[in-house]
Amino acid sequence: MTDKDYNLYSKLYTDEYLTRHTGGALDSQKAKRSFDLSLRSNSNTNFSRYTWTVNFKPSASNVGVCALVLSKKKPRTADIGTILTKESHGQKIATESLLALMTFGFEKLDLNVIGGYSFFQNKISVKLMTSLGFHCTARTEGKLKGNFWTMNHAEWNTHKHTVQVNELQID
Repeated sequence: MTDKDYNLYSKLYTDEYLTRHTGGALDSQKAKRSFDLSLRSNSNTNFSRYTWTVNFKPSASNVGVCALVLSKKKPRTADIGTILTKESHGQKIATESLLALMTFGFEKLDLNVIGGYSFFQNKISVKLMTSLGFHCTARTEGKLKGNFWTMNHAEWNTHKHTVQVNELQID
């Protein structure tokens, strides 16, 4: 992700519809701070957060943002997530972007565990995490009600042969 991706980032994170399952839309100032943090993290040689734009190859357009964030408390552990434009929903792009993040995390960073979060009401994310081979390992209550999903490296080694990344590139 580079400076030129700010408009896409801002469009995604300030959209009420797209952020309804993630705690709500950011105002423009918070979106700018979040974008700047992502850029600084990407340029830091001691990475703790990797953020990329999601490029859909057939249309050669950026359709979202995905990230892998290393845990500060648990070594060799990370969380992943993605947010996509409305127009790209229903095209398996979320599946492919998460698979790309999982491949990067397990294969390039040699992580032990990758996790992700989905709100209870986001049925599509629940289905996605299950289809990718994640296991629901915790449930949260309160303001952010949802499931925490995890997969370990051994499970990835078994599961990765059943999935394929085709039309997506993370930059």
